[in-house]
Amino acid sequence: MMNWNELKEKLINTKYYYFHTENGILLCGDCLEILPLIPDESIDLILTDPPYMISQEIKIARSQNYKYKGKDIDLDFGPWDSQWQSKEEYINWCKTWWKEGIRVLKDYHHFLFFFDKAKISYAWDYMEENGMKGRSPVFWIKLNPCLLPDSLVFDINGILKITEAKKVLTKEGKFEFCKKIVRNYKRTVYKIVPYGIDSKLAVWVTEEHPFLIIKKQMPKKTWKQKKDIYFKGKEYRKKIFEKIKQYKNWVTAKEVQINDFVIFPRIKFGNKSEIIISYFKRGYNVKPIEEKLKLNKDLGWLLGIYLAEGCNAHGNHVAWYLSLKEIDLANKIKNIVEKYFKCKVKIKKEKWKLSVQAENNRLWAFLKNGGKLAWKKKISENILQCKKEILQSLIYGFWEGDGCIVNSKKEKYISFSTTSPHLAGQIFIILLALGYIPSIRVYNFDEKSQKNAIIKHKHPIFRIDIRGKEQVEDFLNKKYRKKRQTHKGFVDENFVYIPIRKILTNEYSGKVFDLSLEKEHNFLTPSGIVHNCPRARRVDFMKAIEMCLWFTKKEVKVGYFNYQLGQHPDYFMYSIPQDNSKEGKRTHPTQKPVAFCKWLISYLSNENEIVLDLFLGSGTTAIACEKLGRKWIGIEIDKTFCEIAKQRILKEIRQLKLF
Repeated sequence: MMNWNELKEKLINTKYYYFHTENGILLCGDCLEILPLIPDESIDLILTDPPYMISQEIKIARSQNYKYKGKDIDLDFGPWDSQWQSKEEYINWCKTWWKEGIRVLKDYHHFLFFFDKAKISYAWDYMEENGMKGRSPVFWIKLNPCLLPDSLVFDINGILKITEAKKVLTKEGKFEFCKKIVRNYKRTVYKIVPYGIDSKLAVWVTEEHPFLIIKKQMPKKTWKQKKDIYFKGKEYRKKIFEKIKQYKNWVTAKEVQINDFVIFPRIKFGNKSEIIISYFKRGYNVKPIEEKLKLNKDLGWLLGIYLAEGCNAHGNHVAWYLSLKEIDLANKIKNIVEKYFKCKVKIKKEKWKLSVQAENNRLWAFLKNGGKLAWKKKISENILQCKKEILQSLIYGFWEGDGCIVNSKKEKYISFSTTSPHLAGQIFIILLALGYIPSIRVYNFDEKSQKNAIIKHKHPIFRIDIRGKEQVEDFLNKKYRKKRQTHKGFVDENFVYIPIRKILTNEYSGKVFDLSLEKEHNFLTPSGIVHNCPRARRVDFMKAIEMCLWFTKKEVKVGYFNYQLGQHPDYFMYSIPQDNSKEGKRTHPTQKPVAFCKWLISYLSNENEIVLDLFLGSGTTAIACEKLGRKWIGIEIDKTFCEIAKQRILKEIRQLKLF
């Protein structure tokens, strides 16, 4: 068997030689002519992406839809994908390189190639007839990250940066686990700012990122009526809104306009009316006691007032700190604690405050669901799954502690405030669920602005307001709002609709993020519901998923794997290589992500083993091999792509030497 140095020397001395590195060699020519030069059973892994023969000499016209006007789809991808006269001719060509690939591959090693899903049966039948074991195909789900790193999302733990999110709120009003995806981007970004949302909280997104929007672009008569929404009465607004809702659609940030409506979901209230609390009794070597605690409006209110004014930083000691005027609140807290937790409660008057203090393990375990430090307080997931009445009581308890009624010259409104971004986001989400249209703002403080202040703030303050005469009256009367229409938005059973007041643009160069969710393909931000882009936009091939067929030479129970990397999934979510990306400009219409190829190569080969790519294209497989310390042989028939691959590989080698 020929070793790597001998094989490399042999290939360098052929007319097909184009370029080589210490770890690899690039050959320019037809793979059917070059493959016979490679000895039997000398390759450890074959990973390649052949032409699919899916070109068609037609265009799909999309001019009837305003969204896609002038964006017709050309299905002719060039001569490299349309050189065969018939499917039979293409399959016979494939069988030739399949046969040669099987010959040069070592026993028990792997043969992977991307392929058209419509022709999978031809490949599968041929491979199994020639002694290859078919394994589960691997799918590449194409993603398109679009949000800047500082973008905020609504997580189950409140308002968090997209880089910190773990379980986000979706259009269906449910929380779902997510994973982060990242790419590099250099182009214009957009910020969509709805009414009532602070510009500091609204998110920056790339121009192609879609929002769930009710467009103002509709038949002229209807649009004329929509302009009158702000000047006519309640019944008229209700009537016209039913007409407007039919125009709900996914719209890219570049196409969003001022006065379009963004959409916020109303979370689905749970059915829980009890939670499990865990606490210790006094003594040594005692196991924790777990107890089911039945919740009601009183306990919901008690947790709300704790979130506003409470503290349980020391052992089983719990305290609330109120102003001297809030003696009624202090007595209410005392009565509820004594009634449900059977412990003594002390109310103490100090110089400028009242303190309500109690020591009880069960009480401490219950209030632990609200956190400890003021800027880290949040409602636990168990409480968020409770009934509507309990969460509504929690909101009123929090408002009585950290809220007020503001009587300004212009209007009377309800206001909440907190230093916890977690709590601010959760209060905002619950108010949406109760049918209100809240506004949210953030105030940052520095030393200069607090120079003469009595109380100095270390953390930003989030303020949530409920404005509008009708909303204020409903809140004070503790109403649950099913359907409402105001001049600043609409509410129905599932969503809250808020118009856009401002759109900002900027130039950006750097990383952008997105979230991968298992069930839904959307999540909530302060700018409304955005799509998580699991589809192939900005790519010539319109398929959102590509399939990589996987075969092993000779039928064995256990193939050649690096099991220390864990069990492999049958799909991978990676973004499409973009212009100005980390991997360089996308120079081939079917260019694959380096990260995807790296995972496959690392799982199915070891260092210093030889990887063969029969259709190297722009050199992605070679780059992955250089990063992983594998030897590689790349074959490419087009000299233009050979030169592109050479420059990409040299650039990668220079970067590796720097680090």
